[in-house]
Amino acid sequence: MTAVKNLRLPLRRFPVVIAAAAVFLPTSRAVSAPVAAPRLQQYGAGPSGSDNGLKMLCTGSRSAGQQVLCVRNESNGTGTAADPMGTISAAVAAARDGDVVQVAGGQSRRYAESVRVGNYGPGDCDNAGEGGRNFTFLGGFSGDFATRDANAKPTLVTGDGTAPAFVLCVMGGRSVVDGFQISTAARARGFVGSAGGYGAEGGSLVVSHNAVFGNRPGGEIDDGTFGGGVSVAVYQGATVEVSNNYVHDNASGRGAGISTETKAESKPVGTMKVLRNRVEKNTSFGSHGGGMNITGNAELAYNLVLGNSVKGERGGGGWGGGFIAVSGRPVIAHHNVVMGNAGAAYGQGEFYDEDVDARVSFEFVAGNGCADDHRNSEILVDIGEHHDSVADFTNVTVLNHRCPTMDVGALVVQQGARAKVRSSIFWNNAGVANKPYDFGVDDIGSISVESTVTRQGRTGRGNVTTDPGFVNIAKGDYRSKPFADRGAFAPGGLEARP
Repeated sequence: MTAVKNLRLPLRRFPVVIAAAAVFLPTSRAVSAPVAAPRLQQYGAGPSGSDNGLKMLCTGSRSAGQQVLCVRNESNGTGTAADPMGTISAAVAAARDGDVVQVAGGQSRRYAESVRVGNYGPGDCDNAGEGGRNFTFLGGFSGDFATRDANAKPTLVTGDGTAPAFVLCVMGGRSVVDGFQISTAARARGFVGSAGGYGAEGGSLVVSHNAVFGNRPGGEIDDGTFGGGVSVAVYQGATVEVSNNYVHDNASGRGAGISTETKAESKPVGTMKVLRNRVEKNTSFGSHGGGMNITGNAELAYNLVLGNSVKGERGGGGWGGGFIAVSGRPVIAHHNVVMGNAGAAYGQGEFYDEDVDARVSFEFVAGNGCADDHRNSEILVDIGEHHDSVADFTNVTVLNHRCPTMDVGALVVQQGARAKVRSSIFWNNAGVANKPYDFGVDDIGSISVESTVTRQGRTGRGNVTTDPGFVNIAKGDYRSKPFADRGAFAPGGLEARP
């Protein structure tokens, strides 16, 4: 991975306590989850808060009305605060549609079970779901359930050794999983879920404020194995939101950190949102998508995508070290920070592929890796089988891609794909003989550029080669003094703050 020169991110600590657990990925290297791994907010992106703040009085089991069932792993009671249930699964068995399950945490509290709602097949949810069963799962409670702080009272769910820690396949209603630590010690995926069905049943699933680490699909990993940490799907008319999670040190074939799929055989198309997550140091051994694999329509916003890799050891290639977005029409990506990711091939940061219609704004993409390929790039746009992929980049900053083999561009457009760049900053991207390479076409693709600061230079209205004059590089302030309306830090974009 190439060094990032003159680039320093301002860091603000987001404390979270991670229970130590050895994680064995499909290499000889053992990775341990840190005891005190900070969640960091950078430029206003990344997780906010350690849980959603929801806390209710424990009712225990009762014959009528909403139940709030409380769980502590040293009891076997009725679900009250004084007499909690001993397992989350026991609470699920006693719960009715719309009930709440609150789980006590702490350093010694581990729940070695697979929490299952709905139908889980050999690998993923099927589209049948289970009608009328939607729950809110909340972690991070004190032993007496009087207080809740998922940072101070981590609630670790490890799975049963064969199935993921959580499996929620739901139709209609609303289900939530918030404030847990999810780690199977590399025995299974961490979280698998879906909302809705092909009959447009609707419903929603929210996966939020969880630390998801040390997970990988069971059995042999191949190029068709998706989603080690979080794997979710949304069907027509439903909504899935993956937000404010810290997803790190997971492994898979593709999309090792987060894998999403929007299943859209007909309208209304489902809604997929991936917001404010920190996706870090996940390893994909297949051909595409190190940190995330996003298939179908989705919104990606305010995520930190840091230090992920795609090895290409299964299926060759190695494209999209940070993430790949496939076939979404549209995919809306905005206010993401994508840094320090690496691929075995090219498209080290972001990869838009397979008939995608990508609308990208206020992105900061900088200092990602460098492989031995002349098409090395921070961002790659490629075609698909049915339509030419198109990508519209507005107010993006692409910075410090320095690769001695590169002779195409930091943004590469392949085949017949098309890209448009506006009001952006491409700076300090250098390749062969230390020449500037900002934009390039491989084969017959096309790129139009306007109102952009580019060191390489580009024909187009309003383009300049003037130094962007960043406010304070040492403190990570990448606002442009002379061109304040351009790049990721223009008004309405990412925040520049220590």
